[in-house]
Amino acid sequence: MDKISEVAAHIKQANGNVCIITGAGASKTANIPTANELIQLVIKKYPHCLNKLSETDQTNYGKV
Repeated sequence: MDKISEVAAHIKQANGNVCIITGAGASKTANIPTANELIQLVIKKYPHCLNKLSETDQTNYGKV
């Protein structure tokens, strides 16, 4: 399936029972920042928010 119209037709036939699985690259392609890019943004714009985190934790997306 490589055409939007084909995908749309399958979704319509599914009657709401749809699951779309994409790879990690889909977010990046859609200009959604990666976890590392978000960490870098926090370091740049909000460094004071990282004061209580260890150096190691400052690179941990879940903790940042």
